[in-house]
Formats: sequence, C-alpha cells, structure tokens
Amino acid sequence: MIDIQSKIHDSNTIEFKVGYIAQPDMPESDFVMNTWIFMPESLDINRRTFSKAMFYQNVHSHIRLITPTFTLAQLTSADNMPFRMLVRAINRLERFNNPRALEKFESEVKMAASIFKSTLRDTYRMVLSEGGQPDHCRIMTKGIDTWLNQYRSLYITVNRLNNPTAKEYYQFADEFISNVTEQHLFLLCSYLKKEKRDTWDEVKTDISDLLNKELAYKKDMGYLYVEAQSTDNNKGFIHRAGMLKKFAESNLFLAVSKRRNTFLLEQLAFMLAAGLSMIFATMIAFSFQQTYGNFTLPLFIALVVSYMFKDRIKELIRFYFAHKMGSKFYDYKTSMSIHYLKLGWCKEGFDYITPDKLPPNVQQKRQRNTLLEISRGVNEQIILYRKKMHLKRKNVSKSSHYPMEGVNDIIRCNLFEFMRNMDDPGVPLYANDGSGGYSEVSGRRVYFINFVIQCTYQDITTEYYHYRVAISKNGIEDITAIL
Repeated sequence: MIDIQSKIHDSNTIEFKVGYIAQPDMPESDFVMNTWIFMPESLDINRRTFSKAMFYQNVHSHIRLITPTFTLAQLTSADNMPFRMLVRAINRLERFNNPRALEKFESEVKMAASIFKSTLRDTYRMVLSEGGQPDHCRIMTKGIDTWLNQYRSLYITVNRLNNPTAKEYYQFADEFISNVTEQHLFLLCSYLKKEKRDTWDEVKTDISDLLNKELAYKKDMGYLYVEAQSTDNNKGFIHRAGMLKKFAESNLFLAVSKRRNTFLLEQLAFMLAAGLSMIFATMIAFSFQQTYGNFTLPLFIALVVSYMFKDRIKELIRFYFAHKMGSKFYDYKTSMSIHYLKLGWCKEGFDYITPDKLPPNVQQKRQRNTLLEISRGVNEQIILYRKKMHLKRKNVSKSSHYPMEGVNDIIRCNLFEFMRNMDDPGVPLYANDGSGGYSEVSGRRVYFINFVIQCTYQDITTEYYHYRVAISKNGIEDITAIL
C-alpha cells in the first residue's frame, strides 16, 4: 500500500512524504505514483520556459527505510526491543571493544532515538485526534518520563566503557531525544491552551514539571537549549539541532545510485536518425549522378542541398524519437541498497501533457467544472511526474533485526520558479458600506496550483489524492487536501 502525507517545508517548498509498504506475503512489490500538476497559464510555465532539466533541479527525493512502529506503551514496557538491543550492544562493546562492536552500538543508539521520535510524534497526533483528553495527556507525559529515565539509566554503564567515541554517540542521541521531547511537549501546551483550556488546567502541572526537569537536565549535561533572550537568535541551537537530527536518522537512509534510464535507447534512436538522414542524402547523390554524370555542376548543387537536408532531417528525427521516448519511458533509475543489500529500484519521468490526455478519474478529481474555469483565458498547463517503485520484501526485512515494512520517499518540490511571473500579492480594495460610503481595505492575491496524485499498488488497488497549494509572490501560503 501507499501512504501520503503533505506539508509546507519552507516558504518556497512543499513536501510529500510517501510511504511504500511492502506486503509480507509478496516477494516483490511494485508501486506506481503518477502526479499531475495543474498550473494557471498566466504563470508562463511551459516547455519553453521550464524544461525537464529545470524540473529535476527543483524536485529532490530522499529515500529511507520506514521507522519501525512502536506504541508508547510498547516502548516503555520493561522488556521493550529498542532498550533490549541497546543493552546488548553495550555488553558487546564492553566485551570486545573493537570497531565492529562500536559500529553496532552506534547503530542501536541511532535506532533507539529515531524510534522514540516516531513514537512521540504518533502519540502526539493520537492525543489531538482524541480531542486532547486529560487521561491521554497524562499517559503521554508519563510515558515520556519513563522512557527518558530508562534510556538515561545506561549513562553510567556507557561512561564505564572507557570509550570516548561511544560516550559521544550516546550523548548525541540523548540530546536529540531531549530536543524532540521539548518540541512535542510545547506543541501540546500550545494546543491545549488554545483549544482545550479545561484540560490544560488539569494537566499543566504534569507538563510543566516535566519541562522544568528537562531544562535542568540540559543545563547539567551542558546541552544547548532555547534561550528567550538569546543574543544570536538561537542560531547555535538551531544548527546543532539540525545536525543531531541528521545523526539520529542517518541509520535509516539508503545508499542510492541514480543514472539515466533511457541512455541506450537514446543512442539507438540517434543512430537510426543518422542512418535515415544518410539514406536520404545518398539517394539524392546517386540519382543526380546517374542523370548528370560525375563532376558536373548539377551534381555539386545536389550534394550541397542534400547535405543541408540531411542535417535537418537527422535533427528532426532525433527530436521526434527523444520526445516519444520521454513520454513512454522513465528518465532516471535509482538503485537502492543498505549495507550492500539491494532493496530495489525507483524510476521517475517527467513530461507536459494536454488536457485530452488526462484519465477520466483525474479529470473528476481535479474538479474543474464551472463555466468560468473552463472558459477561454483561464487555461492550465499540466505537468505529469511519474514514479515507479520496486521493492524486494525479503531484503527489506533482512536490512534490520527490527520489523521493517518498506521505505519512505520524501519528495520536496521547490516552487520558486513558479513565482517569477506572479503579480504583487497586495491588492488595494474598497468596501462599500451600503450607505454611499466606503472604506479602504487590503486584499491578498494568491494563485492555486493543484496536485492530483494517483497511487497504484500491484495493479490491484488505486487511490487518488488531491492537494491545492495557495501560493503568492511571497511564497507558499497554504496546502489543503481536497476530499
């Protein structure tokens, strides 16, 4: 199956987190994700102004394994798997103290930190989805406190190893865990204060005590923390937090090798184009030679003209085949592996299409039905971005002793090029007060870019998603899922 989550990454970039989950009973799984991007024609995005090369410069994909899923109750149980594997890695390092044991310890520390972050995120979302009930909030704070105490109980043992590198790895993960704890607790505080004031009054002591305890711990350990009166706008904290995030999640990122997918076919097409143009030139030369003989002026002129046509015919045929192959085949193929274990591959392709090439279900999902939308002058340009993912379920499972389900493809699409021809966002307006008077008000001009995504698994199940992105010259303002 395929799972999609969308968000605004920054003012110019939207992010789609696509989870490809391979079924355990299938040795190999194939997924197809087709994305149609509908843009107002007024943005002047077309083949001439926004080429295929520019598209791939503005779309970046990061592929990693899906973080193993644990509930907070599972993660804080007496014999939870992350803690058990971490203790085993410490014992191995204490016994052997070699590079291989240190590498294993580093891996387990990173995995424990990543799992905690994922579990904390899911728990926070669950609390919000259940309406911020006091019991759920207390379960979350108690579970966090239990995990922190459990993880930090190993500090004395790690310190006793007399291995400075291992101690640093442990503290990197500890600082990362502290950061995500504060982040989610503050998000919970903000939500409760705005939406659930009664619940906040009940649980604020529990949350505040945990936050105060964490701040004191950070100061005691010498970790960076956010300061309200920071002289550098907390630049040091933000930079280090980003590095810690990369450290903790690096255990899940895959080694990828990207190459052109149609290189051989392109060369064959170009050879065919050269051959056909040569046949044309040779036929003209032979025909004039038989008619006018060798070393004559008509033959000389015919050779020059045939050479001119030969060159143009070759280029036209090359363009024709390149365009046809671009619409039928994928542009790039990315091989994925981890620890020299091949997990599968991913292909991607790009092209502009016309409205008559849209599948009926995509047209229906786009919902461009009103007379104003389909009238002349409000046309759209359509980009089709295709991806195909192939996973080897057995190798995915072998990649870790944790239960691995598949891979996440984090696609970031920078829309800055789409903003170049936008009008200024501020629009002066006049509001009629109904009594002959008016007032000056400020309006906001936005453009809407629609993403319709078709996800197919094993040619069996197909799902559609529709996202509308509101964007102005100042950047992305909103992204909305259209049901």
